[in-house]
Amino acid sequence: QRPNAVLVAGDLAFTVERDNHRVQVTRLPDGVPAGSFGEDELRLPYGAVISGWLPELTFWVTDDYEVPPDGTGDLTRRIHRFLVRFDGNGKPTVLDHATFGDPEGPGALAVVETIGLDAENNRLLVADEARKAHLVYDTLGRFTGGLMGEGLIAGDPEGVALVRCPGGTGYWIATDQQPDVS
Repeated sequence: QRPNAVLVAGDLAFTVERDNHRVQVTRLPDGVPAGSFGEDELRLPYGAVISGWLPELTFWVTDDYEVPPDGTGDLTRRIHRFLVRFDGNGKPTVLDHATFGDPEGPGALAVVETIGLDAENNRLLVADEARKAHLVYDTLGRFTGGLMGEGLIAGDPEGVALVRCPGGTGYWIATDQQPDVS
């Protein structure tokens, strides 16, 4: 229900389902369900990225659960990190789960959906629609102080893609979702 992200590793597809509060695993190419994870931890998941190689993968999933508009809500569970092992049939077993998000200050995440991963540099790019910017965290959940797009994004920061260039450099492409032009 309300799929928001789909990822693939090997012969497994992972669908983040907002309204089922989970990541569903299906086998490719036939689409047979193999299991799911996150049902007990996720409230309103949207975006996701993965790292690693089967049979063990690390997932980072954004969670845009409701908080009071006055900013008094708990923002420390905006990103979930799951370390998951898959058996030969694709059935997941969560080996470790952690959450992060700064409770206040420059690293606080208010409205999150999109997330990007730069695995080589251990960086996560987390779009915050309330701030109209992408905040840079390391893969362990520490805010680096980095911001991308602040003052440039007029709509909602949505999709991101990392383009790698020769010599270890690269750049991000990000969408700026607006009613007329993105």
